[in-house]
Amino acid sequence: MKMRPIRFALNANTYRHLFHGTMAVVFIMPWPILMRHDSHFLLVSQGQYWLLLGLLTIPFYFVNTYLLVPFYLTNRKYGTYAVLLIVCMFVNTILKDCFNSMGLMPGSPIIPNGNYTWPMHVFPLLLLFGMGTSFEMILRWEVQRRREEQIEKEKISTELTLLKNQVNPHFLFNALNTIFSLTEKKSPSAGRAILLLSSIMRYVLYETKRDRVQLLKELTHIEDYISLQRLRIPDTGNIEIRFTYAGDLRRARIEPSLLVMFVENAFKHGISYYHRSSILIDLQLAGDTLLFTVSNSKLPYAENRRQFDTHYSGIGLANTRRRLDLIYGNRYSLEIRETAECFHITLQIHLTEEDDWTELLTPTAT
Repeated sequence: MKMRPIRFALNANTYRHLFHGTMAVVFIMPWPILMRHDSHFLLVSQGQYWLLLGLLTIPFYFVNTYLLVPFYLTNRKYGTYAVLLIVCMFVNTILKDCFNSMGLMPGSPIIPNGNYTWPMHVFPLLLLFGMGTSFEMILRWEVQRRREEQIEKEKISTELTLLKNQVNPHFLFNALNTIFSLTEKKSPSAGRAILLLSSIMRYVLYETKRDRVQLLKELTHIEDYISLQRLRIPDTGNIEIRFTYAGDLRRARIEPSLLVMFVENAFKHGISYYHRSSILIDLQLAGDTLLFTVSNSKLPYAENRRQFDTHYSGIGLANTRRRLDLIYGNRYSLEIRETAECFHITLQIHLTEEDDWTELLTPTAT
């Protein structure tokens, strides 16, 4: 998971110090080169005036930025903040007048004899404090926004992990039931079933830890699951299972163990040993659109009552819906239709650049 918001939050103080330090140098203590009334540049002899004026203003600027803004303005104590800001400007003006009366600050190089009026002294302070306060509030707002964004991502990641942890035992339970059924029948296919389960569990244990997996790997996982189910189903000729797909499956990536849940649900509710039944699975990848369809037969009325009540309420399907919401948001559509003969699921996902396979897979444990 990317942690850029956290890095931003950790560096916020650096940005803050750089900005306010620049303000102190550029706006509070300007170079002693000023423009005279005749628009000619020269070195000003009253450097002492600007030095003392800057030294008087800098402390109040930082008091406003580092004390008044975080402790009062950001806590919505607007009245207290306004009063304290006025006090700061008043004290700054009084100190300047005291230094001026003591002869420590010669007349202003801009206004002859240093005849400043109150508005002429307060307005630059308001402008200066306003710039510092605006930057501080924007920076704090951005830090808070990114922190909330990071918290939301962590909540979604935690929820997805919990959903995966719920799905995997459910998946394993069904697979073990298949192997148990084969061993009970002393089927020679039990060994192959164990190998298929090993491949399935390898995928579940390692690939589901990723945010995305290659679509081809997800389809291989589905094929392993279907092969395991074929070993369990008796070859009576009444059951049709078909899995087709097309497109550049190596290019796209998808949330791991997402599609297989629809397949598992179809096998759970669409297979009958006594009547003709079918499971038809198809995946098409065209451009940035993934279209996945699963159809399974409706069982006769005697079996269909239980099927109808549970088809849409299983743990796996419910978790898959939630995962789709969290990961793809409004970039997917899921349609579940019931006809007289079958249940039909159509999942369409609009893939983005994040879902393009642009890097090699990192090695997994063996």
